[in-house]
Amino acid sequence: MARRQREKTATGIYHVMLRGINKQDVFLDDNDFDSMLSALREARVMRYEDLGITKTDGCTYYAYCMLHNHIHLLVREGSITISELMKKIQDRFVAIYNRKYDRVGHLFQDRFVSEPVNDLNYFHQLIRYIHRNPVKAMECNAPEEYKYSSWREYLDAKNWIIKGSDPLIIHLCDVQTVIARFGYEELVKWVNEDVDDKCMDMDSFAQPMPEMEVWERLHEISGVDSVEEFKQLAPDVQVKYISQLLQSGASLRQASRMSSLSYKALWNRLNPEEYAAELARKKEERKKRRTKMDNQGV
Repeated sequence: MARRQREKTATGIYHVMLRGINKQDVFLDDNDFDSMLSALREARVMRYEDLGITKTDGCTYYAYCMLHNHIHLLVREGSITISELMKKIQDRFVAIYNRKYDRVGHLFQDRFVSEPVNDLNYFHQLIRYIHRNPVKAMECNAPEEYKYSSWREYLDAKNWIIKGSDPLIIHLCDVQTVIARFGYEELVKWVNEDVDDKCMDMDSFAQPMPEMEVWERLHEISGVDSVEEFKQLAPDVQVKYISQLLQSGASLRQASRMSSLSYKALWNRLNPEEYAAELARKKEERKKRRTKMDNQGV
């Protein structure tokens, strides 16, 4: 099957996702996350040897988030295309990673996924979606608790302003442009708002089932005559039918639009063992943090 041509953007801004091959974890320890940050920094640096100068004009990052098996970027093309940029990032990181773990071969899924960002409202939505991704993945309880996203860069912006330093030198993202559009306090409030934003997500790595086909299949499975009627069913009944719908090729995001249950609630119900294990792990981590604070007299 021929690859679908990548959709271009009029603004030069893209939401990009890169995932480990076979959905495997890529970032296994803190050093792996740091290596990716190094690759992101290096990818935006362009060296013009004929002129004897170096510029950070390869691209502009507005947001990033790295989870264990994938990464989100909100990025604007610079002197190179988005495809060239992602190749530089992958080549740099994979070289470090393969050397560290004494491995060969591909690390990331063959082709990164991207969507154009041509609308300011959607740009704002992605700022929140990307920074809340660790919360959605139950890696933390709030965006500021997660180490490997750009949100801490935004929270530190006041210190940069006071000190008069250049955040582009200290950190990765152009936070000043985003803050100028929102206002600092408004941005913090926006990102902390718990909203189930509808953005390109992990389901986008698979070719989605056409929306009309999703509804037709759900109608066949459940026997209901409308989406509203389906939403009136008991939650457990909805989950039973949605489980069958997913086996037909629909994505969980598509299924959530047919249900009265949110994406996160559906995932929790469809994956009870993983959900329980994750809750137990988080509970144990919070217990350890409380014990450590008590021992330090905090």
